[in-house]
Amino acid sequence: MLSFANGAMHLVEGSTWKEVGEIGDGILTGSWAPNQEYLAIATKAGKLVVFTPEFDVIYEADIDDGDSTFKDEDDIDPTVEDAQISWPGDSAMFVINYKINGGRKCLTRDMQNSLKVIKGPARADNQVVFSVSESPLPALQ
Repeated sequence: MLSFANGAMHLVEGSTWKEVGEIGDGILTGSWAPNQEYLAIATKAGKLVVFTPEFDVIYEADIDDGDSTFKDEDDIDPTVEDAQISWPGDSAMFVINYKINGGRKCLTRDMQNSLKVIKGPARADNQVVFSVSESPLPALQ
C-alpha cells in the first residue's frame, strides 16, 4: 500500500513504512492503475506525474489543459484543487477530475500518448472517451 503525507510517499508493508519519494510541492491525490504498472500523482503545483512500480518518472504534464471554457482570459486562476484520479480496468488511460476557475473539469489522459488529453463526442456505444468542463452552478433553492 502507498501512503501520502506532507508531500512524501511511503510504501507500507505490514507495520513497516519506507519512504520512496517526495513531492516538494505537496500531493493533491494519487492512484495506482488496476494493473499496478503505473502510479499517477497530482501535485499541488498543478502537475501530473506518472511513475513505474519502481517509482521512476515516465510522464509529467500539467494537470490542466489550458482550455479556459468558463472564465474570461483576464480572470483565470490556474490553481487546481480537490483532485481525484480514476482508472478503467485496462489501465490504458485515466481520468482526473478537479476544481479550477470556480468550476470542475474532468480530463481523460491517454497513457499510450504521453498523457495527451482525449477529446471527442460522447457516444452511447462507449467507444469514445471524452473530456468535459462544467461551469459553476448557482446554489439551488
